Amino acid sequence: MNKSPRTRTAITNPMQLHGNKPARRVLHLSATNFFGGPEKQIIGHALAVDRRRYTVSIAAFSEGRRDTDLVIRAREAGVECWSVPVRNAYDPRALRRTARLLAREQIDILVTHNYRSNLLGRHAAHAHGIPHLAVSRGWTRENLKVRFYHWLDKKTLGSSECIVCVSRDKKDELSAAGIPASRLVVIPNAVQTDRHVQPATNWRDRFGWDATTQLVVSAGRLSHEKGPDLFLAAASRIRYTCPQARFILFGEGPMADVIRRQAEDRQLAGVVGMAGYLPELERELPAFDLLVNPSRMEGLPNIVLEAMAAHLPVVATDVGGVREIIIDGQTGRLVRADVASLAEAMRLALSQQDLAKQYAERAYEHVRENYSFAAQAERYAEVYDRLCVEGLTRRRE
Repeated sequence: MNKSPRTRTAITNPMQLHGNKPARRVLHLSATNFFGGPEKQIIGHALAVDRRRYTVSIAAFSEGRRDTDLVIRAREAGVECWSVPVRNAYDPRALRRTARLLAREQIDILVTHNYRSNLLGRHAAHAHGIPHLAVSRGWTRENLKVRFYHWLDKKTLGSSECIVCVSRDKKDELSAAGIPASRLVVIPNAVQTDRHVQPATNWRDRFGWDATTQLVVSAGRLSHEKGPDLFLAAASRIRYTCPQARFILFGEGPMADVIRRQAEDRQLAGVVGMAGYLPELERELPAFDLLVNPSRMEGLPNIVLEAMAAHLPVVATDVGGVREIIIDGQTGRLVRADVASLAEAMRLALSQQDLAKQYAERAYEHVRENYSFAAQAERYAEVYDRLCVEGLTRRRE
């Protein structure tokens, strides 16, 4: 049964949003079957927001009747969530069903997180008369179809009332694309720093390696922009200068077969382990000695924040927003996205372990002070306040 329409009260000051008034309703909408960094951010935000001011719910397009991992995990975490059933990515009913969900649940603000939810959600929100906020994390160049959709997304983002950029680098990119600076706001990704859990797996035993082995890990989608081939080549380069080092690569993606063939060609059997996708990888990070983020393109990588929160030393390529979280020579190492630079930084981190640990401790304090979900939720709440005021002002006019 549909709820009866609410009376929307005119607001002239953001402080009037709170007090004894009911919390405003925010819906975060996603269109992916994958559960990774962005999906962790959505659930983390929903749990951290001040529910006296805003309640955050989650929805995801679901092909067929099967709930996506995002909806399943949100439900397990106690977050209100829904699936929006569609036949496929091009189902024309997706827009209508999204609009019905917004009306039925009396949503005040819609937040979307990827190109398909951005395009459909924007039209549904505007048809329903509520503000639309898009979150921009970055685009890939995986194939022609994906490049086209990401080009279209960038061209149409300016139609949203506000775009959250996960880094200053992303804000500069969108500003250069012609989106007014007044619609762009930087809210970085967040990370839990109070989570102290024991790794569930002994990774040295898992791959048959000695207890004194130095474990170097890299994690991310196995695609060109994430640079798994750079990690593999760097591992091959230092395998003899760092004989105790072994390398584990987590992830799945279109380059999986290519990476396996490259490992065989470089005769890295017994030196590199392919561990596949692990959704709870953050709990395993304390088991390793070094994280390497070899990306060619980035927004603001969750895995780097998670490693810093786990007191794990980090070597990362200086791309996207990475320099905003790693201070080179203080909280980690930043290098060019090439094999030689990456290999040398990895070698130094493994041979100068005391210095690497100092970086890791400073990194932990840095993320604890600046990248908590509570701080992120407060920044989102400020944007929600502004959007509610602007939206109601437009309706009064």
